[in-house]
Amino acid sequence: MNIKHILLVVAMKEEADYIKQKIPFVAVIHPKIEAVAALEYQFHRGDTLITMVVSGNDAEFQTTRLGAAVGLLASHAYAQYHPDVVLNPGCAGGISAQEVGIGDICIGTQTLFHDHFMGGDTHNTLYAQNKRECVDVNNLIANSGLSKRCKVGVISTGSSMENMPAQMEQIKQTCAIAKDMEAAFIHDAIKANTKKPGQLIPIKVIVDLADTQQCTQKSFTENFPQNLESLAGFMQLFCENIFKHGIDSIEEMVEHNRKAFSMFA
Repeated sequence: MNIKHILLVVAMKEEADYIKQKIPFVAVIHPKIEAVAALEYQFHRGDTLITMVVSGNDAEFQTTRLGAAVGLLASHAYAQYHPDVVLNPGCAGGISAQEVGIGDICIGTQTLFHDHFMGGDTHNTLYAQNKRECVDVNNLIANSGLSKRCKVGVISTGSSMENMPAQMEQIKQTCAIAKDMEAAFIHDAIKANTKKPGQLIPIKVIVDLADTQQCTQKSFTENFPQNLESLAGFMQLFCENIFKHGIDSIEEMVEHNRKAFSMFA
């Protein structure tokens, strides 16, 4: 699947500022997103385009809008810009039990929620967890030589930086490699588009370890600058290689798996 337009959905302006150091974005002169607080940037090169939307501040509390608000932003941005694929770069907490460490870059194979619990039958449980398949990037990172620079696995989303026992047990059961506050919200929002359900690639750099006794906020603050700089460099290479090599769409993945299984039928 050839890619001409990438949409980056970023939760924090501080994260976006590092990415802007590697990709020369310019502010959109006539912003398309008016329904939610957001910053909009674009970078053109030839016939390719990268759009970046960044969550703005909450007018009442004067702090960055995180979590579900970023999903709302993604929904509006996806409907307005019609990208080929959505990327969600940002920081996350790593799961050391999955051999993930500070500074590792993790790419999501699936997203799900670890703090959405709903009683009733299996359908309710599955809906609450909301597990969704991400774009398969294995061929892309192998062809581009990026496989040694990243790890792939499940990204688990919740609405808090704190690590509650029930939530950590859910993360353990799903073998997630990282926890964040927006990937599953974004995925749910763009998949809900009835004209063209969106495809997501979450890309996270680890700034703290969620399954240890360390102070999450302290680790986050200490590790943020250096590791966001590393993520920004990775994003530059990743975007260049998406344009060069393309990606395997969800439909192509399904068809490939169908043919593979039919060989043994």
